[in-house]
Amino acid sequence: MSRSGVEIREADWIDLILLIPRLRKADVSECEALFGKGTLSKVAADTFTHSTMRFAVSVDGVIVAMFGMTVHSMLGGVGHPWMFGTPAIEKTLRRALMDDARGYISDMLRLCPRLENVVDSRNLKSIRWLVRMGFTVQPAVPMGVAGVPFHPFVMEV
Repeated sequence: MSRSGVEIREADWIDLILLIPRLRKADVSECEALFGKGTLSKVAADTFTHSTMRFAVSVDGVIVAMFGMTVHSMLGGVGHPWMFGTPAIEKTLRRALMDDARGYISDMLRLCPRLENVVDSRNLKSIRWLVRMGFTVQPAVPMGVAGVPFHPFVMEV
């Protein structure tokens, strides 16, 4: 999909390699709180490798975000949506992501009728976005190596 310099397309490894060094502080902090310092590249690579859906978002040819879904259980129909972004997504993509995300979420729900994951309780922008997309954000519980409170979030058909 392409609109006024914004393109969403299937992601490849080069997209991930270009994106990782420019991630938002909130995304890096979330990863480190769950898995420990220095784990970002491995976690991002594992997420990418195990994703059944993975998309790159670019603005004027520059990768500014990636999103997708890993499948926890095909038999149980549970998918884990994820997103990595640079600071540019907050400035240039707010409307595009709001408009287009619902369609991608619908595609995920067709594959897995239950979507679930967690979001760092400190990441207020992501929490607000998840609520606007229709996810139910549950009370935070301590998680990961740092014991930081994370909100589980879910959406079901």
